[in-house]
Amino acid sequence: KEQQGFAKFMLGMIDAMDMKLTLKSGGELEMEATTPSMSKDKKAKTETKKGTWKAEGETITLSADDKELECKLEEKKLECESGKKKDPPMVFIKQG
Repeated sequence: KEQQGFAKFMLGMIDAMDMKLTLKSGGELEMEATTPSMSKDKKAKTETKKGTWKAEGETITLSADDKELECKLEEKKLECESGKKKDPPMVFIKQG
């Protein structure tokens, strides 16, 4: 039960994160993740990572920190999975 509670807590934290993905020309990417603070006295923490992306057919592969996400583009949504069961899928929605 303790593991289930922790897993639910972590999924809640992931849901509360604000992530911004920018795919730049030339195959560069920038991902910005803002995690809310668990304390009222602390500000949210923002972390930026740089990496690369490439498109092959209908698949877009994002790479950063020696990790890869395989993504499918559907209209304005980019649906990504790492291929590992423990990692939750990620969905990026185009703004504007």
